[in-house]
Amino acid sequence: MPPLWLTVKTKLDNVTAAYSRAPGETVAGGPYAISAVLSPSGVLANYNITNTPAQLTIGKIPASVTPTAAQKVYGSSDPALTGNLSGFLAADNITATYSRTRVSPSAQVHIP
Repeated sequence: MPPLWLTVKTKLDNVTAAYSRAPGETVAGGPYAISAVLSPSGVLANYNITNTPAQLTIGKIPASVTPTAAQKVYGSSDPALTGNLSGFLAADNITATYSRTRVSPSAQVHIP
């Protein structure tokens, strides 16, 4: 998680806001609360501070699975079925198993 921070410089005081958020890295676990801690504490009494909380929302990554087209000769074994995974994070270890639904030859033939 990258740090969230901001330094605000005033004419008399150098007030720093250190932002943090609740831990978590999933879409389902959010939104995550963001909070700020101001310093130095000795000068904060000079200000009428409004500290409004906010939320961090983690959005879904667009990803896709695309099977590769394949061909075979009637009566021969199926070729190895493959495809491409796109957009997935390597750390998630996503894999795909490709298969096809077998259709009986009589279901494929139209006899008028």
